[in-house]
Amino acid sequence: MVAGPVRENSFSILGSGLEFSAAGEQPGQLEYRKVRKGKILNPFDPIDIWRKKRGRHLLEMRMPGLHEVGGPAYPTEYRLICAETGGVIWDFGRTDWADWDANGDLLYAQAGCIFRVHSDKLDSKEPNKLIDLTAAEFEPIESPSEFQRW
Repeated sequence: MVAGPVRENSFSILGSGLEFSAAGEQPGQLEYRKVRKGKILNPFDPIDIWRKKRGRHLLEMRMPGLHEVGGPAYPTEYRLICAETGGVIWDFGRTDWADWDANGDLLYAQAGCIFRVHSDKLDSKEPNKLIDLTAAEFEPIESPSEFQRW
């Protein structure tokens, strides 16, 4: 039996037809660098869509797939839709999180900030910035002594 060509950085078991990457099962940094930043590695076809109704509005969350290179593992986009006509009132684009609060206001997180849109201003697209966390940084904190040993 003649073995086929073996690609660089891989090996095959002769006569088995099996080929393995020398890097193991998980792709390494080299493979990720070859993929353009922002590309969804596991796209959904069709994309996942969830809707949550509040009064005459629908909050729609769209997930185009899993694992965006250089981005979140679960990339999400949000839109506000008129429940009566189905028309898009507001396309938030890439947004980390959005939901209705108990008062009927819309809260959402985007680009390191948290916003509120009052229920009576949903159609006018006037968000209030509640907090800007873009300058916040994590700092190392030592674990308490009782949790430092396994």
